[in-house]
Amino acid sequence: RMRIGNDRGRDVTNEAAQLVWQLVMAEGGEIGWELDDGSRMILKAEKLEATK
Repeated sequence: RMRIGNDRGRDVTNEAAQLVWQLVMAEGGEIGWELDDGSRMILKAEKLEATK
């Protein structure tokens, strides 16, 4: 990991996950692509309502 500038650094894992989730949701909740071996990789996202 390379540090740039004076920023002490921070964990952006949650932010990255939210960006990916937003992208998948914008594409209808599912994106997929083919791998070199002919198989397919599917990434799905959904929003679940909170239970009380």
